[in-house]
Amino acid sequence: MWCEYLDSSGNLSWIQGFEACFATVWIAFICPFYNHFYSYIVFYHLINNVLILKIMKVDYFTIPEITVSYKDNVRTSERATVKTTEEAAKILSVAFEDCMEHHEEAYVLFLNRAARVLGISCIGKGGISNVNMDVRIILQTALKVSASYILISHNHTSGSLHPSNEDLILTKNIQKGCEAVGIQLYDHIILTSESYMSFAEAGLL
Repeated sequence: MWCEYLDSSGNLSWIQGFEACFATVWIAFICPFYNHFYSYIVFYHLINNVLILKIMKVDYFTIPEITVSYKDNVRTSERATVKTTEEAAKILSVAFEDCMEHHEEAYVLFLNRAARVLGISCIGKGGISNVNMDVRIILQTALKVSASYILISHNHTSGSLHPSNEDLILTKNIQKGCEAVGIQLYDHIILTSESYMSFAEAGLL
C-alpha cells in the first residue's frame, strides 16, 4: 500500500507526517499481537519532497535448527566383534528371550568397519505372524551412529526357519537402501527358539 502525504502547496504536511508515524507505531507494536503469522515491513522514501510510505506484509516463519549428535562411552576394546553368523545369532538371541515364541520383533546390530558392535536397536514389534521394519528408521539410526555394516534380524514364533515372500522383498529393499548411502547389509537372520537361518549363508543376499 502506497500513501503520499502533501498539503495544498505541495509540501509535506506535519499532520500527515504525524499520521505516518502513528501508522508505523501501529504496524510495529500493535499488529504483531493480533497476527502471529505475518510480519510487517515499513519503508520510507523522500523523493522530491514527497514522503512515500510503503507497508509490506510478508509471511512469517520460524525455522528451527536441526542438530544430529551421537555419544558413545564404550571403549573400542570392550566391544563385541562379529566374525561369524553364529556369533551374531548368539548376541541377538538375548534380545528375543521375552518374545521368541509369543510375538515377532525385529532388531538391528550396527557394526563399525572392524565388525565391532556399535549397538543394538529394536526397530519393530509385531504380532504372532509378522513384524514391520521401516527402512528409513534403520538407515536413520545407522547413519547417526556411523555404522559401516548392519545386521537385521527377526524371530518366527512358529519355529519355521523358512523366509516368507515379505521377508525376501523387505530384505532386498533394505539392501538397496544401504547401497544408496554406502552401508553394507551384513546379513538378515531369522531366529527361533532352537536355531537360526542366515540369508547370507543361503545365498539370498
